[in-house]
Amino acid sequence: MKKLAISKGYNRIVLNVSKGNVKAFSFYSRHCFNVQTKQANLSVTTDDGAEKMVRII
Repeated sequence: MKKLAISKGYNRIVLNVSKGNVKAFSFYSRHCFNVQTKQANLSVTTDDGAEKMVRII
């Protein structure tokens, strides 16, 4: 996924993770994803209440 994002000129990968999904948060955190913050100019949650996790590449 990282190679594809880089080849298309993207500088980050954004995932939607359901609130309360501790296993997903743990897994993606181990792979350098962080919970999205408001400072990054993106909304923090989606319409369905999922939280965004971001990895800068």
